Amino acid sequence: MIREDTKLRRAAPLKTPSDLGADATRDLSAALNILLADLFALYVKTKNFHWHISGPHFRDYHLLLDEQADQIFAITDTVADNASSGLFVLGDRRVPLSEFAPLEVTMSLAKDGVLVSSGDGATCLGDPLNALVWVARMAASFGAPLRAGDVVLSGALGAMVMVEPGNEITAELSVLGAVSVTFSK
Repeated sequence: MIREDTKLRRAAPLKTPSDLGADATRDLSAALNILLADLFALYVKTKNFHWHISGPHFRDYHLLLDEQADQIFAITDTVADNASSGLFVLGDRRVPLSEFAPLEVTMSLAKDGVLVSSGDGATCLGDPLNALVWVARMAASFGAPLRAGDVVLSGALGAMVMVEPGNEITAELSVLGAVSVTFSK
């Protein structure tokens, strides 16, 4: 049985707080699309470049280029994850970090009741805390340190899914609970 306050929250429009106006949001989105296209092109070129190398060190160069391509792809995925985070849903349950290990959190994502994505904390830079430490250091280096109460998205625990008006998305995270959102028509 769904509680009445949950029904009201589901019916309310999603409003993501932002200091960006519509023009800035559009411009930022366009810039990120260009960056993603460039990163993906660099990934493909790096991945395929070993075919242009010959000689006694071919294998060493092949492994080096493969490793670099994997790192470029990881960056591409990170940029895409963050660029897609225009909206996010928070549950009302708060669990102190002392009560769970982010690395061990498992996630399942259902679209209209059908499982479409799953993963775990290890998917996020080996441990979501690694991502959090990186974000905290970067924010501090830009003079904007994280503050108590800030929401930090550490990264995706599974593949993204396309949504359309009318879809209901439910994410269940072990230890943390479940959240749902329905996209209006």
